[in-house]
Amino acid sequence: MVEELSLNEKLNKIIENLPAEKEVKEESTSWKIPFLTKMKSNVGKKKVEKGWATIIIVRNNRNLQFTRSQIKDGIAIVDGFPRVCTVDHTLFFKNKPFYIFPEWSLKPFSPEENYAQTERDKMNMAGRRAVLATLETEKIKTKKDMGNIIWVVLGIIVIGGLYYFGKKSGWF
Repeated sequence: MVEELSLNEKLNKIIENLPAEKEVKEESTSWKIPFLTKMKSNVGKKKVEKGWATIIIVRNNRNLQFTRSQIKDGIAIVDGFPRVCTVDHTLFFKNKPFYIFPEWSLKPFSPEENYAQTERDKMNMAGRRAVLATLETEKIKTKKDMGNIIWVVLGIIVIGGLYYFGKKSGWF
């Protein structure tokens, strides 16, 4: 006769036969160019000296395409169209020139224009960082002031106690 197992026993056998859980490693926070596109977009030291740069094209469907192009007289040919590449538009990734081109624009992303735009829209983080830094220093000062007050009060209590007991025992 075949013994029938209860539902709990069957479940325990299934759990025992499952493979052990693998440890999950924490991923690094540094950004890397995707592996498959690395060969197309990789620019070495010799190519940088000859005026080549890594280019990201932001497509209309929000996909990114990594490529490289040679820059001559501040102009790069990307997808068959001449695009502006001035010093104001240059970004650096691992000390190599880097440009971000939206597909719909002849002009690349500019950190200076973006910074100015965030200042106009009052979305800039620079002022907020300064305000947070001053608030944190004020917090530290108030904590130190309270610490000093506590020491002064304890000192007064000790001196008062010595005077009181000294009066009673005839020291004064």
